[in-house]
Amino acid sequence: NNIFKMGGLRKKLPVAFWTFLAAGCSLAGVPLISAGFYSKGLIIWDAWSSRIGGDWLWAAGVFGVLLTALYTVRLIFIVFFGEAKSEVHKRPGWAMAVPCITLAVLSVVGGLVETPAFLGNIHSFTDFMHLALPPVHEGATRGMSELGSESLVTLAFLIGIYIAYYFFIQHREYAESLTTPGIAKALHRFWFSDWG
Repeated sequence: NNIFKMGGLRKKLPVAFWTFLAAGCSLAGVPLISAGFYSKGLIIWDAWSSRIGGDWLWAAGVFGVLLTALYTVRLIFIVFFGEAKSEVHKRPGWAMAVPCITLAVLSVVGGLVETPAFLGNIHSFTDFMHLALPPVHEGATRGMSELGSESLVTLAFLIGIYIAYYFFIQHREYAESLTTPGIAKALHRFWFSDWG
């Protein structure tokens, strides 16, 4: 399926839209509620604070958050917003809807397991997982706290969403003009040919 032949599907396929939105938000790392936010935050913080981590690994992780938010929200905007470019020929039945709804709920409320009240005596799900996973040996945090790292990850997430909104909702002509210069056109063709 070509996503550029789609559009406006949020009203025609509401279950697909809401479940895709929930899963996409978790993938992009919506702050505080999504499972993706906590898993990314923990991985990126460990890249900063671990003895075998470093500044460049941390920066690459934060840049990855920005890119993930950008391409995920771009996909949602292209497929589910704007004008419809094709008709829906087949709607998913319950065999597809039930697993999608289940996964969407878990991907969003999965972040709630990070709250101490959820697990009672165990401080958080991360603490619980540390019982099963090998420990990360933290080195010097070099002037940044975990909250500071999470704040910068959240900022990268918001910048990614804004860029997607700006180029694919507000000014679509800018996105098209970026792919017209020679090198950009060749790179665009290379990506669309599945990397050759």
